[in-house]
Order: sequence, then C-alpha cells, then structure tokens
Amino acid sequence: MKENLESLFSLLDSFYVLSEETKVALIELTQTKQYKAGESILSQGDTNKHLYFLDKGLVRAFYYKEKKELTSWIFPENTLFISVYSFLTQTPSNETIEAIEDSTVLCISHAKLQKLYNSYLDLNVVGRKLTEMYYIQMAERATNLRMVSSKTRYENFIREYPNLINRIPLGYVASYLGMSQETLSRIRSQK
Repeated sequence: MKENLESLFSLLDSFYVLSEETKVALIELTQTKQYKAGESILSQGDTNKHLYFLDKGLVRAFYYKEKKELTSWIFPENTLFISVYSFLTQTPSNETIEAIEDSTVLCISHAKLQKLYNSYLDLNVVGRKLTEMYYIQMAERATNLRMVSSKTRYENFIREYPNLINRIPLGYVASYLGMSQETLSRIRSQK
C-alpha cells in the first residue's frame, strides 16, 4: 500500500508538507479499493462516508435532472474526490460517483479523518487548503457555466485535461460542459 500513497502524499505535501508521524497515521488508516468501469463508488441517496483519492483510473460524479443524467465532475488520477455536501454534512448524497474506467481508489472514513484532524495540526492545514481550493474550483465552474461560451468551455477543458478527451464518453464531456452532445460534436468538427 505504501507505493500507492506516494502520489497521495505528493499531492498533500504540495499544500503543506506533512510530518512523517502524520504520514504513518494516514498509512495505518487508509484502505485501497478496486472498482470496475461502470461500478458505483457512491450511489445517490447514500451518505458519502469516505474521502477518496484516485490512484489509477477515471471517475465521474453525476445527478439526474428531469430524468436526464448530468455529469457534475470528472476526476482524473491523483485527485481527491467526494460528494461535497454529503461528505461535509454526513447526509444523503444527491449525486452518484462511478468509475469510468477500472480504478484503484484509496479511501479513509469521515470519522477517522476527523480524528486525524484533531491529532495532527499539519493535516488540518492541508484539509483547510484543499477545501479552499475545491471551493474556488466550484465557484469558477459555476461562473463558467453561466458566463462563458460553449466553445470556450470546451477549449478550456482540452487545455486543462488534454489527455482525457479520448478516455471519456463524449456524452459525459458534453453534460459536464453544460451543452448537448450535438453542440459538442459541432464545436469539435470546427477544429
């Protein structure tokens, strides 16, 4: 398991360097899980009881609106992911999180993470900085969906995730970008 945690530690250390003591505590409390493509990691209506780190694979979060499936987030390797509201409030999730590809995920329970926050100040700092980063990303995403053209949203996606466009079904990309698959196809054909 230690080799899987190197990517996680690299990410966490980029926010604030964790002590060896904190890393040892994380190693002891982190589990590794495997998910097949299409398998749910969290189902709508269930409470998000774990913080996840995607070591290998590709994951998305989605919800239903008027019987239509809409992708809210796409998570590539080396990212942390949760259903934010469900995890922070420990209430049922409005979204589903599923593996797009066969995926290796590291996870730690909400309860164990809270105990670590109480015991390790450095992890608390990382948690705060991660929360700030994800809040900023959510605000940027909301602004982009309201104020940026479909073409520019697609161009930004390609610039930010150049290696993902061929790994994700175009319907997922289109719904993530807030457009129809037909609009996405038209934009792509203009390139």
